[in-house]
Amino acid sequence: MSSLTSKSTVHILPRNAINARSLAAFHENMCGYTAAKFSWRCYISDLDAASNRVWSFPHRGAFIRHPAGIAAGGARTAMLAGRQRHAHARVAPPGRDRASAREKTAMLKGLDPLLTPDLLHTLCAMGHGDSVVLADANFPAAARARRLLRLPGVPADAVLRAILSVLPIDDFIAHPVRSMQVVDDAAAVPEAVRAFTDVLAQHGLRPPAPLERHAFYAEAERAFAIVQTGERRLYGNLLLTKGVVA
Repeated sequence: MSSLTSKSTVHILPRNAINARSLAAFHENMCGYTAAKFSWRCYISDLDAASNRVWSFPHRGAFIRHPAGIAAGGARTAMLAGRQRHAHARVAPPGRDRASAREKTAMLKGLDPLLTPDLLHTLCAMGHGDSVVLADANFPAAARARRLLRLPGVPADAVLRAILSVLPIDDFIAHPVRSMQVVDDAAAVPEAVRAFTDVLAQHGLRPPAPLERHAFYAEAERAFAIVQTGERRLYGNLLLTKGVVA
């Protein structure tokens, strides 16, 4: 095996040479180099269902089965290619959108299909008094979020309905649900906020309390997470404070 000298280095092994021992040796040989700059992924191409395995190592090397052939003609090979450390996203099969592959719905009974695994994990990890923001498509979420989840193309009131099916709302504070106030017209109730109010009423909750725009941004920066929706109606932003489950 040639030495690993750059992130463009690629190694191809015969498929019949791939086993636990050779992969472990591969991993051990890489550690000295990868410690500095790179993490690595090894894609194992195998059309044989009998070899449907995932090889993984706890530190810098990760060996992931890839369902498509890598070499020309779909030959059974393994390819090791360098990737920068921050490229940790799961590999999606060719032709599939990677974002949609990461944000599949949770295949569980009784759950709203908008509750993705990442969203469920976030809502569960929140504690009493933590807040989550439902943001519209125009909201500067990436610049302000501690944790950012995206549900593109989905109206914010639909996401609110999904979240309220599992999230308790705080009843220890006066205003556990807040919306963004319209600039220069504090009495205005935007269409998106009216839609929020209808959903909240279905769960026995009061209409959201308006919060001045920059104060809302400040609360969003302190929030546990921001869920950016595909909401196109103006002022389609809502802040929810989590309560307790007795």
